[in-house]
Amino acid sequence: MGRIEKEGCDFFFTSTRLLYDTKVKALRRSFKDTNNANNAFFVFDYLFREIFANEGYYIEYTDDLVGDTSDFCYLPTSFVREVIEKCCEIGLFHSGQFEKNSILTSRAIQRKYEKITERRKRSAIESRFCVLGEELMSTETELMSTSIELMSTDGTQRRERERERERVEEASISQKPPGIESLDSRVRGLLDQYVQSKANLRKKFDPIQVGLFIQKILPYDIEEQLQILQENIEADWKSFIVTDKVKDINLAKIKEKERKQRAENAKRMAMEDNRQ
Repeated sequence: MGRIEKEGCDFFFTSTRLLYDTKVKALRRSFKDTNNANNAFFVFDYLFREIFANEGYYIEYTDDLVGDTSDFCYLPTSFVREVIEKCCEIGLFHSGQFEKNSILTSRAIQRKYEKITERRKRSAIESRFCVLGEELMSTETELMSTSIELMSTDGTQRRERERERERVEEASISQKPPGIESLDSRVRGLLDQYVQSKANLRKKFDPIQVGLFIQKILPYDIEEQLQILQENIEADWKSFIVTDKVKDINLAKIKEKERKQRAENAKRMAMEDNRQ
């Protein structure tokens, strides 16, 4: 014998901020003057749980339901009916389904039900009770309206973006970093390419920062300048970078200079000894 498909849910998830929901606060506020704000929420919460425990996404509005709620909450049946009507009025329950099919449900409840039962083989919401399609239609209508508005303004916004890009390019090109003319043409060409790429991305560069960079690389030879410049462009100028390759070259130069100095000193000492 196969398993009997379960209709309701043994549990459901709910927000810890339920009491602060706009519609829940509206419900409690409606009964504030009669000091029944908490009782109104008690009735709603009981019905909310009964929906998930029975059919899972709705419950029939009957005299028995009103009576059971009244007995459980120790409240008059007239008050229970008043709370249910107020819930439908403010949107905690779907007013259309309440009037047409005499059931209590809502989009929020049906979304929760679909999430809880997504692994069940049979958990589809009956089409006559489903209110999720209304939400989709409303969303599609809003998207169509938004799309029309965007289409009407897209041309203007595109022209404004193009004009702004031209302004940025002109400003970037006109501001030459100090000292750039003293660089070799290859180094200057690479630096100009970087400045232009920043302008194309509508990003600003600081000519003073680049000028300071130029002063730092001037003591190096052209190949070293190109290497240092490439490394700094890749790092987007976050700090002044000297590559290990350049450091190794400089270290070799220093050692070679020291070797020559020692050789000269030894030669000079030998010449002095010969004179003596």
